[in-house]
Amino acid sequence: MRIENSMKPLSDELWNQYCKSLDYDKRIPPPSINYNSGSCDTLQEYLRRHRFDSCARELPFLMNRGGLKKNGHLLDYGCGLGRLAYAAAHYFDSDGMYTGIDINPEAIRFLRDAYHDKKPI
Repeated sequence: MRIENSMKPLSDELWNQYCKSLDYDKRIPPPSINYNSGSCDTLQEYLRRHRFDSCARELPFLMNRGGLKKNGHLLDYGCGLGRLAYAAAHYFDSDGMYTGIDINPEAIRFLRDAYHDKKPI
C-alpha cells in the first residue's frame, strides 16, 4: 500500500495487521493521526522513517549540540506525536526525564497511551 501524503495514510486494515504482529511498537503513531508522516511507499518505510528521524537524526543533534546526557532532562515544547519521546525512551537511563507539551489533544492522548508504562517519560 502506498502513502501519497499525510492526508492519504496507509489503510486501517494494514495498520491493524501490523498492530497484531510481533514487531508492533505502540510508540510509533498510526499514519492516520500522523500529520508529519510525509510520503512513504510501504509500511516498512513508514516505520523505518519514524525510527530514523527519532534516533538517528534528532537524538544525536541533542547529544552533540545540546549536551544531552543519559541522565538528563528534556523538555519537548510542541512534541507532536513524540519523535523525541521515542528517542528519549531508548536513550535515557532511570534518572533521565522527558516532558512533552503540545496543544493537540489527540497527540497527547496517543503519547500517554503509548508511554504510560515507560518512566520517566
